Amino acid sequence: MGVHRRSPEALLALQALAGNQAVQRAVTEGKFNIVGEHHDKTDLREPSERDFAKQLGLDYWREREFEFQDQPGDPPMWRALQKAAFLGAWARCASVPLKSAIEALSSDPIDVAVVRADLRSVLKHLPADAYLFATGMYFDARSKGVPEALAEACSPLAREANAVNPLRQIVGIQCSVLEEATTITKSGALVATLNSMSDHFTSMIELAKGILNEAGFNEVYDDDLDDERLMWHELIATVSLERSEEMLTNANNAAEASVTGMWKVGDDHIREMRGLASRLRPGDNVELTDRKEFNAQLKARRSRTVS
Repeated sequence: MGVHRRSPEALLALQALAGNQAVQRAVTEGKFNIVGEHHDKTDLREPSERDFAKQLGLDYWREREFEFQDQPGDPPMWRALQKAAFLGAWARCASVPLKSAIEALSSDPIDVAVVRADLRSVLKHLPADAYLFATGMYFDARSKGVPEALAEACSPLAREANAVNPLRQIVGIQCSVLEEATTITKSGALVATLNSMSDHFTSMIELAKGILNEAGFNEVYDDDLDDERLMWHELIATVSLERSEEMLTNANNAAEASVTGMWKVGDDHIREMRGLASRLRPGDNVELTDRKEFNAQLKARRSRTVS
């Protein structure tokens, strides 16, 4: 399931360049505009954004919606790989306080403050919607054009992440119970829940590593690194940059075919695309506008409309 990709050194160099361009940009009529967003914020104001694009004579697409020549502008293979990296990172980061909580619950007396802090940290490192993320990865991996081996590898990772969801809910309830508590009694049920969660985390980490190793990212795993959690976050950034390069390439091809519109993507992709300028520049008819720039433009346009 190998994929064509840049060397880690080249990708890290590109990451260092990302976000260094100071030129202010704006959505422009007659061009292919790639515009940054925070996905949840756009969910709330999508109708007004579509109206804004329409006023400029532009088509409008959310991140997953844009297609060119019957191919997705945001390749599902890279979406799946990035989600796998996120799931591995979340499991790795949450496993540290989880193990600490299990150890604290075996002590006598039990330090309730330690258990409370550890369980809070587990919830912090594992988003409540991780199971939805896993489901999205599963369907991305089963999209047209994605290697079958990737689809098969993503299935067990999605199952493990979904199995963690009810356990996370139990941990959340336990955190609420401990908010005002000064003591805690030994609970075999709670320890069993945490041990089960730990087992799922271990499986998630190994499955995510296997997926990314098979995709050609095995050299990222360096036994000499002191902080494996930092390694995971660097891996997420590396995969994201590959994805951004594919997205910009597809946008350039569409613009060359005279496609115009406004394509909303995660704001980090705009920063990364700008950082690619030394090796892959936006086409003459492609405009990169980050979230802050677009918000200012949208606000100014609304002010003119009111006045």
